[in-house]
Amino acid sequence: MVDVQKSDDFLTLAEAKAHVALRLGAARPSNEIPAQIVHAMVKGKIKLIVWATTWNLIAVKRADAVEVPEYLQPGHLNWEDSCAHHNWLVSMGGERYWLRPFCLKLSQDDLDAVFQPPEGVKNRPSRGPRAGIRARVEAAMRAEIQSGKITPELLGKAKEKVLAAHYGASRDTVRKACKSVLSVEAGSKPVSKLSKPS
Repeated sequence: MVDVQKSDDFLTLAEAKAHVALRLGAARPSNEIPAQIVHAMVKGKIKLIVWATTWNLIAVKRADAVEVPEYLQPGHLNWEDSCAHHNWLVSMGGERYWLRPFCLKLSQDDLDAVFQPPEGVKNRPSRGPRAGIRARVEAAMRAEIQSGKITPELLGKAKEKVLAAHYGASRDTVRKACKSVLSVEAGSKPVSKLSKPS
């Protein structure tokens, strides 16, 4: 029997599957993740919160403890509705019953402990540019403008594809860096005063 914990850091089955997939990155295909989660549940490595209907079908209660069946397979669970298709041994109010859990939640802390990101994925952001590339490109553009290799006008007219190849960055990164450099360059030039027509 697994004691049911009291915590807000519990995830539905669908949330747990998505959480583990994000945590592992591309380390395992997503079709293997439910099997890995179920295996950890059977081994008692993941704490659960379970709600079930009482044996007389009068009330819905949160179980005090639950015994995860040893034969459990991913297909025995409804991952979208976060429930089981079959009865489990559930302890409620000191009594044990064979009931079908209609709401299962898994401990996020236990999921994190069981599913460690592979080496190199731990500190990598999941989205967005790699740190420093845009700053490097901006610095290189400013250095070339200051050294006279290129003028701001030529930089602004150059094709993104050419700049991307020259600076070794994506077209999007080069576009953003160029916009930033040119806006600073435009701000640093003295503004000419136009005379009003008489």
